[in-house]
Amino acid sequence: MKRGTKILAAIVGAAFVGWLGWRLAYPSYSWHQKLTVAVETPEGVKAGSAVIALAVKAIPQVLPDAANRSNTMRGEATVVDLGGGRILFVLLPAQQFLAHRVFRDRYEMVKGDETLPAARAFSRLSESREVPSVFYPLMVTFGDIADPKTVRRVDPDDMDASFGPGYRLASVTLEITDEPMTEGKVDEVLGWLSKYPEPSVLPKVSPTDFSFEAKLRHGEFIRR
Repeated sequence: MKRGTKILAAIVGAAFVGWLGWRLAYPSYSWHQKLTVAVETPEGVKAGSAVIALAVKAIPQVLPDAANRSNTMRGEATVVDLGGGRILFVLLPAQQFLAHRVFRDRYEMVKGDETLPAARAFSRLSESREVPSVFYPLMVTFGDIADPKTVRRVDPDDMDASFGPGYRLASVTLEITDEPMTEGKVDEVLGWLSKYPEPSVLPKVSPTDFSFEAKLRHGEFIRR
């Protein structure tokens, strides 16, 4: 083997060993999870689902108080068309760690850390379970789908208050899946919703407005 070839092989080998060492020291895991929500209505059961993508990466801890994990979530809220112009949205934020709660028995903490062990387990898991009511994500609707000012919270235990008589939450199911991430369902019904940056859903919100509506962010509906 020529000297130049040996040097090149040594460089490539060292680079591979370095890359492998980095991956072992700072692993990353990703998975998709599907939230399906079913609602009993006067016209029968209506259901909607959305698949979101999540990832966890270990990163070097530069400072003692700095984060040593990077958590990302992409996707959109679950949309359930209940008919008659009534639409239920199940928002994103609480879904980021929802699998950690629903599939808690599928992983074990390591030195008090559940983030990486859970992500490692989810990256290999294929399972569906019903979500306990204590872990339900925030649900909202709009009195007028074209007017962001009409947004209001939905009580999953009292859907009649938001939609009228005959509406009841039937089930909320979470599945770890290999299905592709859902896109376009929120855009289809909330055409006025911009995507980034993530301002308040309400236009021209006052800094002194601390109402539920004013605190609601675009990123609770869509994250890219």
